[in-house]
Amino acid sequence: MQMFKRQKCKTFSELLNLLLPFAGGRPVNRRRELPIPEIMFIDIGKNTAGFVSGQSSMDVPQDFCFSLVTSDQSLDLEATSKMEREAMAQGFSMLMATVEAAAMV
Repeated sequence: MQMFKRQKCKTFSELLNLLLPFAGGRPVNRRRELPIPEIMFIDIGKNTAGFVSGQSSMDVPQDFCFSLVTSDQSLDLEATSKMEREAMAQGFSMLMATVEAAAMV
């Protein structure tokens, strides 16, 4: 499983800016794509290999962390609070459901 570098986003718009520049699975500005339809689930806490093996994640509370997980990679993210993490995870859940519903039409 390929890991993205864990990103610390101060706002939801920073998180969107992290995801929006990706195109076609090819590196864009040294970044990689994480297509929303490929996200299988949102993992709350520090459970992915990137979080478990990362020394820098030791000082971050588990309540602030979550990961967007696909079949072959994860994007590990840190929020600035538990409330922000919950809002971002719920936002991604809603986005995933919207994309899935649109694909069925």
